[in-house]
Amino acid sequence: MLVLERLLEALPDAVGENLLAQTVELTALTDRIEVAATTLGEIFDTGDTNKVSWIEIRPSKARKLITLRQAPLNVSELLQERLFGKFETVVMTSATLTTEDKFDYVKGRLGLDGVAPSRLLELVLPSSFNYQEQVILGIPKDIPLPDHPSFRRELSKLIFKSIIISEGRALVLFTSYSLLRQAYQELQEPLQALGIRALKQGDAPRHRLTEIFKNDKTSVLFATDSFWEGVDVAGEALENVILTKLPFSVPREPVIEARVEALAEKGRNPFLEYTVPQAVIKFKQGFGRLIRSKADRGSIMIFDRRILEKHYGKVFLRSLPECQLVCGKQDVVFEAVKQFFQARRARKEE
Repeated sequence: MLVLERLLEALPDAVGENLLAQTVELTALTDRIEVAATTLGEIFDTGDTNKVSWIEIRPSKARKLITLRQAPLNVSELLQERLFGKFETVVMTSATLTTEDKFDYVKGRLGLDGVAPSRLLELVLPSSFNYQEQVILGIPKDIPLPDHPSFRRELSKLIFKSIIISEGRALVLFTSYSLLRQAYQELQEPLQALGIRALKQGDAPRHRLTEIFKNDKTSVLFATDSFWEGVDVAGEALENVILTKLPFSVPREPVIEARVEALAEKGRNPFLEYTVPQAVIKFKQGFGRLIRSKADRGSIMIFDRRILEKHYGKVFLRSLPECQLVCGKQDVVFEAVKQFFQARRARKEE
């Protein structure tokens, strides 16, 4: 660099200044390349078994956007180092931390199963809501399984029946955008003909959709993923939550796939130890969209009969608060839900 500076001094001023500017720019580019090379080395380092790396390619009109990502498989060591090991007291609270009223899953994910018992205090508090009076849970048995070719077609019919009973005021939660889009396209016009406005996630920002839904007392919101949690719609705007399928994670997602493989390599059961508890927590979050105050009333409709037939279905049901449960043929379930709403409306008119 010293030799280069001497050469620049010997050149005419204009030429020297031009070369100096290019040298500075070249040095900056070199630094960026070195940083990028270091980052790439970390991402593609296969020696760290607690990290998963992957490449995402998102095509656009102009060009393909390539993103390199990396995530930890287990955050327990990081939490111990940066949180639990630094603070004498840490309080963790949520309405959906448990599965079957136990903290086993979340303790394992956060590394709390290795904390000394004298330091760990667990407390499950009862809800302030009377779910037995406020909620009716309907699960039809005579419907296709989610992997059956006729499920998509029948699902739209089930959603429509349920929305008619609640006179709109429904949040329809999906596990995939393709299923959401198909149901919305099939039901938008029939609902509009009845004076019920259909809203679809993606047509407006999340906060804007939520506001429209709150203000339009007979609207229906078709949504996925982010709307399973963090949406607070109290009162008459929401009286019917429809869970189209049990919310199992997509196994092809890199982090999910890697965590499943890691558990399997240890001889453990990744489906029961990871996939089911994770789905149960999201399921509880979806269920929790309905009752946001002591004055709320309504129905939860589950159109996935696996919750009744599969051995893991009991885990989902036992993780919910006790409420009026109706299982059986469609006609029986829908009639019970219809009577629930009729009784509610009659009380309001008194």
